[in-house]
Amino acid sequence: QALSTSLRVDITAAEAPHGSPIGTLSAGTTVRVIDGPRNDWYLVSTAELTGWVPFSALRWTRTPDPRSAALESLEAFDPTLAATVRANGAWTTVGIYDTSTGRLFGGGSGGLIGSASLSKAVVLAVALHQVDAGRISLGDIQGLIEPMIIYSDNDAPNTLWRMIGLDVGVAQALEEMGVSGFAIQHPWDWGQIAASGADWARFFAQLGSGQLLSPGLTSLALDLMQNVTSAHRWGASTPGGDRLAIGKNGWYLDDDPYQWRVASAGFVSSREGAPGVSPLVVAVIARYPGELGDGWAIDYATNVTQQIMNRSGIVWSAQYLSSTRNLSALHIISRAPGVGPQP
Repeated sequence: QALSTSLRVDITAAEAPHGSPIGTLSAGTTVRVIDGPRNDWYLVSTAELTGWVPFSALRWTRTPDPRSAALESLEAFDPTLAATVRANGAWTTVGIYDTSTGRLFGGGSGGLIGSASLSKAVVLAVALHQVDAGRISLGDIQGLIEPMIIYSDNDAPNTLWRMIGLDVGVAQALEEMGVSGFAIQHPWDWGQIAASGADWARFFAQLGSGQLLSPGLTSLALDLMQNVTSAHRWGASTPGGDRLAIGKNGWYLDDDPYQWRVASAGFVSSREGAPGVSPLVVAVIARYPGELGDGWAIDYATNVTQQIMNRSGIVWSAQYLSSTRNLSALHIISRAPGVGPQP
């Protein structure tokens, strides 16, 4: 079933995902979502044209307020996933926000883990919030936010951290935006920003749904994540031709104690998932012995994300089949003798 939404920004539609342009659509235009996601793009239709547009340009089909979602256990989402997380629960924290239902799930007992370069998503949101508030201009930060998100450059966030007021300025901005659950653990080290997986999922849901920033800056933030270099696309941002998967990852090896901190968060969906533009928001953060290498958590985050997507596909396929059976039953009743038009 095609669902309607609207565009956050002016956008050029293409004949295929990342393909040749076929026309321009204006911000605010209502569009019908008729296919996707494919390679992070959706096929939309208006009276004038049908074409593919990037996820970053589209408002979500449903936008419940993540702040009002009560935390539920991972078992309520999927017992099999809960068992996977429980097996390594002391090392990890996992969060899921389902935009189609407004439900928030979380598990793992890893506690507050400094999220390394995933924290750049917070630095990005705060910097863009300062632009919205008129405290700095987009031109002041454009050359910093792009390398910070796309290539995970570390010099750029060091500069931005000073521009947005260090730990005090970040904490104040998060309060202004209505973001909770985050610990700013060090005045200078943005990589030590920490939260549970559930609170990371809630934050990304607020960001992606447009509840933190103006439409244009929301689209900019998502577009930067959509263009993260391919070498950094794993976990929640593992690419695929039949999916949406964008976000931000982080990884850091501490010397004392000798352990990895690896984190992945972002927006995922598949053509078998919820209809329209209704992504799942996924966050996986891990802290574990350094001897295991960064590959352990990269594989873990990618596996957990795939399990989440698989479960969503099963749930929505079952709902589709159920609704199809109900429609078939209504059709049979409507054609019963003496009821409705007869052949």
